[in-house]
Amino acid sequence: MRRRGFALIAVFWIIMVVGLFAAIVVSRTGFDLDRSGWAVGMGKARAAADGAVEEAAFQLVGRINAGTPVLNLLDLADFEVRIDDVPVRVTVADEDGKIDLNGAQPELLAVLLQAVMRDNKGLASEDAAVLADRIADFRDIDNLRRLQGAEDPEYLAAGVAAGGKDAAFDSIGELGQVLGMTPALVEALTPYVTIYNGRSQFDPESGPLSLKALSLGLEGAGLAIAVAPSRHRVFTVAAVAELPNGVLFERRAALRITGDARQPVTWIGWRPGGAM
Repeated sequence: MRRRGFALIAVFWIIMVVGLFAAIVVSRTGFDLDRSGWAVGMGKARAAADGAVEEAAFQLVGRINAGTPVLNLLDLADFEVRIDDVPVRVTVADEDGKIDLNGAQPELLAVLLQAVMRDNKGLASEDAAVLADRIADFRDIDNLRRLQGAEDPEYLAAGVAAGGKDAAFDSIGELGQVLGMTPALVEALTPYVTIYNGRSQFDPESGPLSLKALSLGLEGAGLAIAVAPSRHRVFTVAAVAELPNGVLFERRAALRITGDARQPVTWIGWRPGGAM
């Protein structure tokens, strides 16, 4: 009887182990299938977003090269296109309508910072003019500190061993490395700045509405020279593709229209999501 009872227990445990193994196999198979389905969906969304960016570039080149007396790009600012039956929301921005972090004079940066900090209280403890000088010191190649700026000794004194970059900004996110710039202030500035137009001027008619309002006071500040018409040559494009099952992919790109029929567009930025 004892042997029979032991045998029954052994059989019971074998059945449990086999059942557990089968459950693991089924679960793993389901996981692999889900992962495979997600990968296929992500690939489709990515391809659709990339195709929409190319479509936006095609539309820009066609209109700009048409040579119409008045260039109207308003309908390209925000539109939807379907790529392989995938809906994609596309936004296009003229980068000449923004203030360039590498080209703008500190005085213009100070005016922008002051306006943003006035509209969003508590973003930073530093004065706008101080932060503007620090941005200029961060990007220039010398170690000469501006009146209210910061070079390596000031960074070291603040416990920031990396110091200033002493080179041009490669991304808007690098603003966060400037002494005194808070993440909240960087986020608030992001819609109004660029690293792509390379100019000391901007076109308020081609940029965000807040910059148009900002430009009205520039003449009184002795900065009328900071305003100039857009060249309509440098643009950023954001494309968001979303499948019915919720899979979503965002592509952000920056392009320069060359005027060369053999290569009408040069891509100067291409990455998923985030600010350019």
